[in-house]
Amino acid sequence: MKNLINLSTAQTKKMIEDGVVIIDVRTPPEWAEVGIVPTSHKLMFFDKAGNYDGDKWLRDLAKIAKNKYEPIIIICRTGQRTKVVGDFLLNQAGYEKVYHTEKGIFGWIKDNEKIQKI
Repeated sequence: MKNLINLSTAQTKKMIEDGVVIIDVRTPPEWAEVGIVPTSHKLMFFDKAGNYDGDKWLRDLAKIAKNKYEPIIIICRTGQRTKVVGDFLLNQAGYEKVYHTEKGIFGWIKDNEKIQKI
């Protein structure tokens, strides 16, 4: 079983600066409420009812992250949803290097990092 790798805000920022793709898995109302990390791709995983379509989500992800061997970062509100998404990517979808921002977008904001309003 592969494990999701936790990142601090500073580590997330450094990886983004190095060109690693970041995927925001929150919902559209959440994106609108607080904004997103600049350069992140908005790709909702769970709907409001907590359901997801893994196959469709993976097809959409493949348009952003071109292969399963390059690192990707996932971010949500507080780091809880990304634990589930990360496990899905690593242990069901065959991704090799999945990282998540441990404290989510709220940690990013608390650490005074830039937010892009949408």
